[in-house]
Amino acid sequence: MKKQPAISVIVPVYNTSKYLDACLESICNQTLSNIEIIIINDGSTDKSLLIINSFAKKDERIKIINQENSGLSVARNEGLKIAIGEYVSFVDSDDRILPQGLEAMVEVGRKYKLDIVLPVWRITKNQKWLPPDKND
Repeated sequence: MKKQPAISVIVPVYNTSKYLDACLESICNQTLSNIEIIIINDGSTDKSLLIINSFAKKDERIKIINQENSGLSVARNEGLKIAIGEYVSFVDSDDRILPQGLEAMVEVGRKYKLDIVLPVWRITKNQKWLPPDKND
């Protein structure tokens, strides 16, 4: 019997091929390996599906849902329908997460028996981090 994932990561994708490689790399390369990655292709017309399929061939933790374009909320809800992780995280397909991000969220959630853990966001502009006061 397969072990329950610590966290299900739901990634809605719609025409973000420009950012998608970096996003999926950041998820696949987490320090926490016991994760489920659910990618919802929300009717992309660019090369997003090719990128998704390429990652799925290399990583068995990835599950793909293809649907007609229905919007972000519908895509997230479709991911929630099949998520089996102890926790759930949403990652936008044009974002990246730090390598230890998911592990830290799960550790804090378990330690304090939390229902919700919100990460601290860092904002970049032209590939450079903005000072923390600009992140508000």
